[in-house]
Amino acid sequence: MLSSVSAAASQNVLLSDRTHDADPKPLAMSASGAGNLSSSSHISSARVSTFAEKILFGLTDPVQKSLPQEACYNQIGSALFNVRMLLPEYGVTRAETRVLNKHAADIPKYLPTLKAAIPLTAQIPGTEAFRRSAAPCLRVVDLGCGSGVKTRIILDALQPYGQLGFHPIDISPAALSECSNRMHDMTTVSIQPYNGEFMDGIRAASDARVDDEPLLVLFLGSTIGQFHDVSANQFFEDAYAALRPGDALLIGADLMKDSARLIAAYGHCMGLTHVQMHNMFNNVNETVGADLNIDHFEAITQLDEPRRTVERFMRAKCSHVITLGMTGDALPIKEGETIKVYSGRKFLNDEIENIGRSAGFSLAAQWVDDEWAFGETLLIRDKDA
Repeated sequence: MLSSVSAAASQNVLLSDRTHDADPKPLAMSASGAGNLSSSSHISSARVSTFAEKILFGLTDPVQKSLPQEACYNQIGSALFNVRMLLPEYGVTRAETRVLNKHAADIPKYLPTLKAAIPLTAQIPGTEAFRRSAAPCLRVVDLGCGSGVKTRIILDALQPYGQLGFHPIDISPAALSECSNRMHDMTTVSIQPYNGEFMDGIRAASDARVDDEPLLVLFLGSTIGQFHDVSANQFFEDAYAALRPGDALLIGADLMKDSARLIAAYGHCMGLTHVQMHNMFNNVNETVGADLNIDHFEAITQLDEPRRTVERFMRAKCSHVITLGMTGDALPIKEGETIKVYSGRKFLNDEIENIGRSAGFSLAAQWVDDEWAFGETLLIRDKDA
C-alpha cells in the first residue's frame, strides 16, 4: 500500500531526521573520471568535488533524477532544520531526546572500559586513580553532529568518568562551530572537529587515540534510515573495520508507526518546506551552475508501507529544460517527472540489532520511546574472528 500527500512546493517535503543526514559514501569515480555519470555528462577527470559529483550523478540518472540530501545543509539549511525540529507534528527529535535523558547515564555500564570504573566525582584527589583520570578515558565520535543538543546529554553522562576526547563530524562548518561552542564549557572535554565524510572522520578519531583508548561512535537522529539496504549493511561493515574490539556504536533509529502519523510528520509543515526546498535548489545551482527553479515544481510525500520508507519528490508542473553550467548539459524534464530529494526508512524493533550482528557487533542494550516509537541501540564491536 502506498500512502501519499501532495501539494505545492511551499508545503510538504521534509529532508532529514537530523540536522545532518547525508549518505557519507562518496561517489566512486572510474579511471576515466566518468564514474557513474550518464554518458551525456561532460564531467572530466578534473578534480570535481564529491558533493558536485553527487549532484551531477543524480540529475543525470536516466531512471530517477535525484538530489543528494546533503544539498539541504548549508548554513541556512541547518538553521531551517532546527526550526523543523520544533514543529508539533515532527516527533523524532523529541523522542530521541526523551530516550537519552532517561538512559544516557546507563551507557557507561555497558562500555567494557568504563563499566568497572569509578566515576571521577567519587574518587579522592591525590590518589592514583584520580591522577590516571587526567588521561582520556574515552573518545566520543559524533557522526553528523548538527547542533549537538542531544550529544551534550551523552557527554554530560560520561564526563564524571574522566577526560573525554570529542570528535564531532559534519559536512557543515556552521554545524561544527555550533556544536563545538555548545561543549566549550566542559573543562574535561577536548574537542577535535572534523569537516568531512563519516568514515574518514571515524578513522581520524581512531588515529588520534593513545594506546587503548576506546571509541564510542554516535549515529543519532535516524540518519541510518536514509541509507538503502546495501549501503546500510556496508556502513556497519565499514564501521566494524574502522573500530577495535570493545569500541561501541550507538544508533538512533526511527521505528515504523501508523501512516497517518508519518504523513503528518513528513507532509504539510506550515510553509517551511518551501523555504527549505528553495535553499536546496539555490545551493545546487551555485555548486554546479544549474538553473533549478522552485516555481516549476510541486512537492509530494509518499509512504511505501511494504518497504517502510518515506519518500519525497519534487514533481515538475510543466515541461522545461534544466541546464548544468558545470558540464554544459541541457536536461529536459517532462511535466509530471520527479526529482527525488529524500528517502527515509523506518525500522522494526530488532532490525538494527540484526544488521549489527551480521557485521560483527553484539547487542549491549536497547531503549525505546513508547510515545513516538524511536529506538536507541547500543552495539559493541566484537573481537576479530
